[in-house]
Amino acid sequence: KMIKKKISIIFFHGLAGNKFHFDKKENYLKGYSKISYNLLGFGNNKGKISLKKPIINQQFIFLKKKIVKESSDLVFVFHSLSTVFLPLFLSDTYFKKKISKIILIEGDVSKNQLQWSERISNMTKRDFENYIHKFKSNHLKVMKMQLVKKHHNKLKLYSSGFKFFNTSVLRKFSKESVKIIKSNLVLKAIKKTKIKKLLIISKLNKALYSKELRKYFNKVCIIKD
Repeated sequence: KMIKKKISIIFFHGLAGNKFHFDKKENYLKGYSKISYNLLGFGNNKGKISLKKPIINQQFIFLKKKIVKESSDLVFVFHSLSTVFLPLFLSDTYFKKKISKIILIEGDVSKNQLQWSERISNMTKRDFENYIHKFKSNHLKVMKMQLVKKHHNKLKLYSSGFKFFNTSVLRKFSKESVKIIKSNLVLKAIKKTKIKKLLIISKLNKALYSKELRKYFNKVCIIKD
């Protein structure tokens, strides 16, 4: 009798997001262990993080300590800018053996997808503080623009990440991430790995992902907005 392998699906949220951005109750996820974490400085995660050290590396160490506790095979789901962790996971001996699939939900792979994070990175400190103040004040409106109509009843849940985050961590995370994406580290990691990869993008943002880029994925799903 064939024994079915246990699989844990790990969700990684993007810039200014939180673990509630993922609806883990969907029917197609039944039978799997679904796990997501708030990154340090995001959502309700008040864990210690130093602005004097690389933010991405500290976040990776935090995530690694959490995920290594999982004994099952892993499916990694990266949303938006969380793809910056991909090169670190794929260069780690433990995770190279444990990850069975990689899924990108409109994940940032090249500079074409960096509009918002790059905009934040290039702001002066004063402009950034003013922008974030307005951003937090209008977090419900911001989230409403990103959700399809049928999910508008979950605005408060999904938008909480846009209101609660450490602004200094957010800015440094953004600056480091832009450098990583622009240096093609994420793209190189995707090209190199033999792990199966799925890219999910919306029809609206299809133009941000060239045919050249899409060919590095085993499958690409384009969904209606």
